[in-house]
Amino acid sequence: MLVYLLCCQIPLYGIIKSEESDPFYWMRAILASNRGTLMELGISPIVTASMIMQLLSGAKLIKIDQNNKEEKALYEGAQKLAGVVIAFGQAFAYTWSGMYGDIADVGAGNAILIVIQLTLASLITILLDDMLGKGYGIGSSATSIFIAINMAETIIWNCFSPLSFKNKSGDADVEKYEGAFV
Repeated sequence: MLVYLLCCQIPLYGIIKSEESDPFYWMRAILASNRGTLMELGISPIVTASMIMQLLSGAKLIKIDQNNKEEKALYEGAQKLAGVVIAFGQAFAYTWSGMYGDIADVGAGNAILIVIQLTLASLITILLDDMLGKGYGIGSSATSIFIAINMAETIIWNCFSPLSFKNKSGDADVEKYEGAFV
């Protein structure tokens, strides 16, 4: 979880900070993601790959015998590969759509770096999910643990954040703290 929380705090290199509203603000809790960080994609590649593979299996487009260890390992490997491909596709779509600034302003090199950062961070998330699924940790579902940890981090940060920002109150600028208790 320390690796996940660390990735939630490391900002993406090469993005242009935007004061625009976050189009995925309300989905961030479900996706266990943080805007502008390595965990921008959160668990969405894992969940999407799992749903696609289950849909293919349920529609009998791929045949899998869960009792056969080789077939099960092949299925899980295909699911991880699908997760990486989906992560790359999402990272490319986020960057190309201008979520991190206009590509002309960001630059082609930085745009490629952003896609690589997001894809590698998603690969780390997929590997962490695999580790927890194999029993190295608490529980069997990493996605629910990532969501819980992300929500706990958000609540703690919103309560105790020492960061401040300027807010216009009438004619004067008033400095307010981000954390509710501070």
